[in-house]
Amino acid sequence: MDKPGAPVRVWRRSLRRGVRHSLERGGQNGGPVDSRPVSNKKNIVSIVVLIGCVAITLATVMNVFGDNAEVEALAQKAACWDVKDCKYAKRAMVRTPLGQTFTYEGGGRTFDVTCRRAFIVLGDYTCKAEPQK
Repeated sequence: MDKPGAPVRVWRRSLRRGVRHSLERGGQNGGPVDSRPVSNKKNIVSIVVLIGCVAITLATVMNVFGDNAEVEALAQKAACWDVKDCKYAKRAMVRTPLGQTFTYEGGGRTFDVTCRRAFIVLGDYTCKAEPQK
C-alpha cells in the first residue's frame, strides 16, 4: 500500500478530480468541454486560406510537371531573336515552380534563357536571354 502523500497517490487523486470535473461539465467521453463559442468568421477565413494554399500548390505543380511546349517555343524565339534559321542548340533545361531556364549553345556562345510567369505562379510566360557568366 502507498504511503500517505506519495507522488503516485497524489497523481491518482488529481486524475480522479480531473475526470470527475470534466464529467460534471458534460464533456464527451470524459474529455474537457470547450465553452468558447465557435466563430463563423474564423472558419470562413480558415477555409479561404486553405483553398488559397491548395490553389498555389496546384499551380506550382503544373509549372513543373505540365506541358511546356509553348514555353520552349518562347525560349527558342528569345534565343534566336526572332530569326527563322536559328543555329543554336538547346543543351539543358531546368524547371522549377517559379520558372524555367534553358541553356543554348551555338556559334561559340553559350547563354541562358530564363522564362518566368507574370505573377509568380500565374499569368503568361515571358523569356529573357542572358549570356552565361
